[in-house]
Amino acid sequence: NDRPLSLAGTTGMPRQFTEGPLPLNVKGRLGDIDLDLRGTIGDPTDFSDLALEVTTSGPSLAALGDVLGLALPDSGAYALSGRLSGGESNYVADRLSVKVGGSDAAGRIAVDASGETTHLAATLTSERLDLADLGLDEGDSTPPGDGRLFSAEPWPVEALRHVDGEATWLVDTLVRGGSSARDVTAALVLKDGVATLNNLKAQIAGGAVAASGTLKPV
Repeated sequence: NDRPLSLAGTTGMPRQFTEGPLPLNVKGRLGDIDLDLRGTIGDPTDFSDLALEVTTSGPSLAALGDVLGLALPDSGAYALSGRLSGGESNYVADRLSVKVGGSDAAGRIAVDASGETTHLAATLTSERLDLADLGLDEGDSTPPGDGRLFSAEPWPVEALRHVDGEATWLVDTLVRGGSSARDVTAALVLKDGVATLNNLKAQIAGGAVAASGTLKPV
């Protein structure tokens, strides 16, 4: 690709760049994101058998997604740390800690991008999740004070066509505009362009909400 790469630090002997395992302790920049990599690459010839502690930051999750080949939202600036393992388009990121604005997330994500459709498996928790931080809240699309937690406008769900998988997310406080929900539990299954919400529970405005449903591109 044509993204500029600059790295500084220590690596293994020249033969380890082809024979492996290759130890790394480097910092640098790839495109628009900053990187700090520590650990080993078992097979450097195809970037597989990874055991890396990764710290990265950048202007948006979309910039990170551009490097990873994933469609991520055009959020605010992010900071991420975690352990990356796997290879050959099949990766696991665990011990994850992510900060985007005033929002946070922690947990584990596994991605298999070896086929036409990317498979995703995620288990996440958040103390606070503000949709505006993630670039998922248009702000002006819902009149102030209407009480909606989610906008009535069409959602940007076209990316569902290219992802299968399952995700669970526990959120202490979920915020959209002037509305919020507490103790949110969401379990989502993505298959063939359809998102099936099997379990959504939350505390909103002094009451409890439980829901299920489907979401798909039209």
